[in-house]
Amino acid sequence: MPSERVVHARLKYRAAKALEAALAASDLEGEVLTDGVAVPINANSAYEPDVLLYLGPRVAGDQMTAPEPVVVVEVLSPTTAHLDTGVKLAGYFSLPSVQHYLVIDPVTALLVHHARASDGSLIASTHTAGSLRRDPPGLDLDLDGILPGP
Repeated sequence: MPSERVVHARLKYRAAKALEAALAASDLEGEVLTDGVAVPINANSAYEPDVLLYLGPRVAGDQMTAPEPVVVVEVLSPTTAHLDTGVKLAGYFSLPSVQHYLVIDPVTALLVHHARASDGSLIASTHTAGSLRRDPPGLDLDLDGILPGP
């Protein structure tokens, strides 16, 4: 796998750190994991998001997949943006556990939040700053900690 740009690595780190802080401020048990841990989509496909959050007890250290992620984050890159905003969007939301898919664009410093509505439909919103409430599971994410310039 080719190396990633520094801005990509910075945004992944910021997203993981913000999710960790949101989880710590809640009464929820869960864990934030960064890229390398797979999310099985079906019998033939698995994706490795830049950052994910799942709820429940910690999994064994030798496990290679994430148990029922609730929040998935992808940072766009020139070579994978079309996948992150197309096939991965559909794939992640094919999983009942996924409630939020955050796509961060390093060029525009924009975060697109895709959320599952109570009727199962998807709602998309764009953000450049502030706080984002993710319900369920009941977390407040500080976007200012993710989106500052590179």
